[in-house]
Order: sequence, then C-alpha cells, then structure tokens
Amino acid sequence: MLAATEQADLLAAITSNQPASLPGIAIYQSNRLAIAVHALEISFPTVRALLGEGFAGAVQRFIQQHPLQSGDWGAWGGEFPHWLLQQTELLPFVYIAEMAEIDWQLFQLERSADPVPDPASFALIQQYQPTDIRFVLSPQIFLTTSGFPLSKIWQYHQLAAAPSLLQEIKSALSDETYHEYLVISRLHWKAQIHLLDPAAFNLLNMCRQGKSLSTLIAEIERLQLDFTEWLSSMLKFGVITGLCTTYNDHVHRS
Repeated sequence: MLAATEQADLLAAITSNQPASLPGIAIYQSNRLAIAVHALEISFPTVRALLGEGFAGAVQRFIQQHPLQSGDWGAWGGEFPHWLLQQTELLPFVYIAEMAEIDWQLFQLERSADPVPDPASFALIQQYQPTDIRFVLSPQIFLTTSGFPLSKIWQYHQLAAAPSLLQEIKSALSDETYHEYLVISRLHWKAQIHLLDPAAFNLLNMCRQGKSLSTLIAEIERLQLDFTEWLSSMLKFGVITGLCTTYNDHVHRS
C-alpha cells in the first residue's frame, strides 16, 4: 500500500500538465483527458459541433487551467464559457462563448428537478390587492439576451435542420441589429430554449425583480399586450409557478 505522501505524489503526477516520465502515468493522463473531452462533449454539445476537431484541443488546454476539483465530471466545466471568451483565436467568433453558456445552462437544468407548480396560490388574487401580490418564478430558469442567433444555432445542431435555417443563421450573424431575448426552462424532464419578444422578456425580468402584480398590469396596459396570453405561455413553459404576497417570499400553499 502506498503511503499518504506517495499517493499525493502519484495523484499530482497523473493530474500534472507536464509530460509523464513513466509510461503508466502517461496512460493515466491520456485516459483522464479522454474522460474530460467526453464529459464536455455531453455538457457542451453545440460547442462541440461548432469547434469540430478543435474541441479536444480546447478541452486539453482548459483542463490545464481548470482541473477537476471533485469526483463529479458533470459538475465540471462551468468556467468553460468564460475561458472560451478569453481565447484570442476565438475573438472573431464571440457567439461560440455565448453558445457555451447556453449549453451549460441547458445541461444544468437537465440535471435539476422539475419545477413544482402551485395553482392553489392563484387564490391569493381574491384575498389581496394587486399591489401586495407578485409572481413566483421557477428556480430552474435562465434569462439572457444576445446579439447572436443562439436559439437558431442550437436548433440547427439539435435537429436535422433544413438548409434554410443555416441561411437564417448566416444572415443573422452578419446583421448588427439582430437581437434575441431568451428564457431557458425545464418542464417534463426536459430543458428547452424559448425565444421571447422584447416586451414579454421585459415583463419576465420585472417578475424576477419582484415587481408587484399591479406594476406588471400597468406595464402590460401601457404596451397594449394580452395579459392572459403572456401568462398562459409563461405557465406552459414552466417559468411561472404561482403567486405569493409581498409579505411572504414563499409560494402560498393551502
């Protein structure tokens, strides 16, 4: 049995970025890199498709700077989007780093539990004034905006997409005015990307900021939106789970 110091030296040799001096250590290092590449292929499938053969090399450089700190490969890789953003050769392709963040959020939501809706909480409307009520958002959501067609890129690599979608992506990438408003949610064991219009996204952001129902209604009236349609889609997407009062941070339960 190896002593504690010998075990530490062996682990350091396996995880070292330097070339291995022993054949056995080289095999361990090679296997570790293969596992790392496979792990990030699962976590970042769209980025894997975008980088192609360069993906493995990127992972090799990434793991040198951000080694695994625990035994869970599924929890490793959160720094990958920011790391990609810092790579000089990818500066002309900033959308790859943003796509990596989308991949990561989707992967994390896939590992989480489904949101728990609370339809009974909507009875609060009959008990409190709109100024004292606010929407409860699922903790399993991610909101973001982008000047790149991230939803289209994701869709293209998820499906056997038609060439027309690829042309849409190319057009959007060359359009400096292009913008997307996205919410990622998990419902029925599956994480999904939803493309929103700016007004719907703004309302969702107001919910996240804890704005009251009366404030939201006033904004909806100002924008001349259909409140029922907006709320129905947010419930359908699993983004909104119920209501709570401003006196209680938790969803009311009867």
